[in-house]
Amino acid sequence: MVPPPSRATRPRGTPLNPHIEPDRAPDSPGVPLETPARGAGIESLGGASRRDATARKARVNALVELLADDSAKLRARVRSELERLGRVAVPALQRATRRSEPAVRGRARQILLEWARKQAGRRLARLATKERPLESALFLLDGLQTPGADVRPYRRALDAMGDELRRRIAKLPPGAQRIEALAEYLGGEIGFAGCVDDYHHPDNIHVGRTIERRKGMPLTLCAIYLFVARRVGLAAGVLPLPGHVVIRVEDGDERRILDAFGGGRILSEAQCRRYLRRNRVPDRPEWLREATDTALFHRHVVNLIHSLESRGRLAEVRALRRVHEILTRSSS
Repeated sequence: MVPPPSRATRPRGTPLNPHIEPDRAPDSPGVPLETPARGAGIESLGGASRRDATARKARVNALVELLADDSAKLRARVRSELERLGRVAVPALQRATRRSEPAVRGRARQILLEWARKQAGRRLARLATKERPLESALFLLDGLQTPGADVRPYRRALDAMGDELRRRIAKLPPGAQRIEALAEYLGGEIGFAGCVDDYHHPDNIHVGRTIERRKGMPLTLCAIYLFVARRVGLAAGVLPLPGHVVIRVEDGDERRILDAFGGGRILSEAQCRRYLRRNRVPDRPEWLREATDTALFHRHVVNLIHSLESRGRLAEVRALRRVHEILTRSSS
């Protein structure tokens, strides 16, 4: 058994309808900190005199000192000016994170974190304009919550799961036994399953946190099954049932639908259709067609917007809405 770390191919199928709803609560069918971009009002230092550079440095230091002020209105003005100065202010803010005053330390860290999240949002917006494997896209999405985080341990965890599963299926004939080995290993032995407590929490959406905790939303869990299946050469694709995605895995002449949220239990198409009827969802052919990586990433973004909005994390929501708009335009 390969435990998750302590503190990743082939796109198939058809895209989802761009008007994606966030997934619902369970109703089973059976690095170093990046610096912000230079502010538009700051001239390049290349042509500035040493005196100008010294004066600018002194101004930044004076602004950082004002982070200790009790006036929220003044601190807001200071933050705005530091943002205008851009990367010139970063060294002073980084030094401030080591100051003895807790308030200054915390405020400097918050400014740097927000800048880094803006950088992550810009990267996501660029990503949304092109096709990219779902695994890479989801790890970039994780960077919005923890900018600069090292995703290599999570990729190594997925690699190790793939290596172990490959060893287990090596002597099995192509077909159902190999598919069932995937479900038994990930769902039964490692214990990946749905999180019913605080279902919409961001931890259930971010793939790194789901690998750590072995709990998540259906889409995140299906993504992990998908990444491991791809590593061992099993053909797999996510079926975009509204509110509760599942994964279909094929090997040889056999195919199985697995409910990753339900611990890898096997479902039939009839059970999936009953789920649709029970939730008064029209039975459309696209629900049982495999979604593309881009469509799945879009759905992940929608889930995260819904989660962050409910927690008042509006700066991250704004960054994700840009990504959502780009993905919606590209799918229409």
